[in-house]
Amino acid sequence: MPTRSVEVDGARVAYRVVGEGPVIVLIKNGKHPVDLPVAQLLVSQYRTFQVHPVGFGASDRPASYDFGSIDRQVLAVLDHEGVGNFVVWGFSQSASMAALVARATTRAVAFIAGGAELIGHPTDADMRRLEREPRLPVASLEFWRAYRLYNWHHELRMMQQPKLIYLGTGDPRIRKLRRLAPTLRGCACDYLEFDGLDHTTSGFSDGAAGGHASQSRTVTAGNGRVAVVKELVWATLRGARAELAWKLDGLSEYDLRRPMTPTGTNLLGVMKHLAGEEYGYLGEVFGRPAPEQLACAVDGTIWESGDMWASPEESSDYIKSFYRRACAHADETIETLEPDAVGVVPWWGESERQTTLGVVMLLMVSETLRHGGHVDVVRELIDGSTVGRETGSHEIADEPWRQEYVARLEAAARVGPRRWTLD
Repeated sequence: MPTRSVEVDGARVAYRVVGEGPVIVLIKNGKHPVDLPVAQLLVSQYRTFQVHPVGFGASDRPASYDFGSIDRQVLAVLDHEGVGNFVVWGFSQSASMAALVARATTRAVAFIAGGAELIGHPTDADMRRLEREPRLPVASLEFWRAYRLYNWHHELRMMQQPKLIYLGTGDPRIRKLRRLAPTLRGCACDYLEFDGLDHTTSGFSDGAAGGHASQSRTVTAGNGRVAVVKELVWATLRGARAELAWKLDGLSEYDLRRPMTPTGTNLLGVMKHLAGEEYGYLGEVFGRPAPEQLACAVDGTIWESGDMWASPEESSDYIKSFYRRACAHADETIETLEPDAVGVVPWWGESERQTTLGVVMLLMVSETLRHGGHVDVVRELIDGSTVGRETGSHEIADEPWRQEYVARLEAAARVGPRRWTLD
């Protein structure tokens, strides 16, 4: 794969691209190896960008530059390639670089940081030592000065995307990270330790090898970095499920059931449909059939959209608990299998039925987020609320302000785009 580049503020930003699929951006702060081994591991399921910030790797190394502008550099690369949303991943110093990217844009839909403390690093003493180090590149010192401008406890709390922090149990930073773990979890970060890995073997280098996660749930993986990707996708799925369930809180049985669009979209119907998908895609496809079935699946009315609405016999409590059980069943499948485990989707075309756990996990993330958007709109149509699980409230916009805002949009829509001409 050839090295490509874009220019940002007069400096060349180098990057390399491999693979197809959802986009992962690896922040690469060294020239060697030319391609990170982890990029090769991801190639079968992801489009992987290796971006070298200005002052590092194969990018230009000007004597003077805004070396903290890594977010703008990454976005310039992705804009040049026509990429929208992405996951950003860094290790050690590049984890802190990835944090700058994740805090700056909602296009970074998830953030992975390995081998880095993020909060409280570097300390004042660390900076004095770095400033006395004659071999330290200017770019590295200026980057750390830019990084320290932020309160990272606050920044991590404000970042809404899934956040995964990990390191190996043999990493010298392990004691500091363990002390930070409650704080990280308080910032809605998932925190993982990988048994048997040190700072080298849990990183992006050629030395990265096997290990397994030693958290309350244990994930065994032939390669620690593959396990990190699996954990990130899983964390995203869990977050999307929780958000969906939250959006159904505080409503009457009627409001949960009534159709709110010309096609009949309703809240309980969306949850019921997703429960069936959890049981199907992350159960039956991998030889773990559901221990229970919806009535519409038994009598065949599922093919008449019977899974898209709640019958009078199905209470909201029943649908909600059915969804929780389906998700728990799906999680057992995810915990047991590796990302490359093969499954068969009997309702897909014959030539396309074989798939893997990794692909199906991504599919269920996409399905849950897509239907979550439907639920956002339906909930707003019911009671005017815009639901936010992070804030713990179903916020209803100020009615006079909203009426004026909608009227302004309606007037703009009727006017249409202005036609600009050059004299």
